[in-house]
Order: sequence, then C-alpha cells, then structure tokens
Amino acid sequence: MAMKALILLAHGSRHPATPEEVAALALAVAATIQCNVRHAFLEINHPTLSEAIAQAIAEGAELVNVLPLFVNTGNHVVRDLPQLVADAREQYPHVEIVLLRHVGAHPAYTAVIETIAREAGH
Repeated sequence: MAMKALILLAHGSRHPATPEEVAALALAVAATIQCNVRHAFLEINHPTLSEAIAQAIAEGAELVNVLPLFVNTGNHVVRDLPQLVADAREQYPHVEIVLLRHVGAHPAYTAVIETIAREAGH
C-alpha cells in the first residue's frame, strides 16, 4: 500500500492566528484519518506548498493529495494552484501529486453550512 499524505492548503494571512488555526485543523484531521496530514500556505506563511510536498515525500509519501481550503473559484484555484502542483509533479515525477477540488466545490460544503445554520437556530 502506498504511503499517503494530505496537505491542507490555506491562503495565508498576516494575522497571527492563521498559522495556529490551520495547524490545529491539520492535527484534528490527522486524528481521524489514516495518513500523514500536513498544512501549507499559498503565500505569506510557512510552510509553503512546495515545502510541505517536499517534507511529505521525504517522509515517504508516494501519493500526495493537496486540498485547497478555498471557498470560491478564483485565480488562485484556477491558475496558481494548478501551476504549483504541475511544478511539483515535474520535480517529483516518481510521486503521484493530486490537486483535489477546493472545499467550496465539494457537495459536503453545503451540509457544513446547513449544520452551522441549524445550530444558529435556523
């Protein structure tokens, strides 16, 4: 069975809470699934996506899934992320690197919104 890694990719922010929140999310997800879960940032914060991919591969990952924590389609989702993943595939041709759909495009995202709305009394 191939060693797997999941990278949760956030945008990044100058706000000091951002790195801690994303790292905590990665730890929470890692507690529920059977693979190496890492976090990364598109800009401003570290690790970058390329750093996280390199670390996952150094730890033995043969399959790296990149999950963009983006709500909407935009230039990062359409242009920047595919290019970064293509660059990584070129750098690591022996590893399968998959760019998953951003979270906002996933059908379960609606269920999350519905849950939050119900909890708020709607």
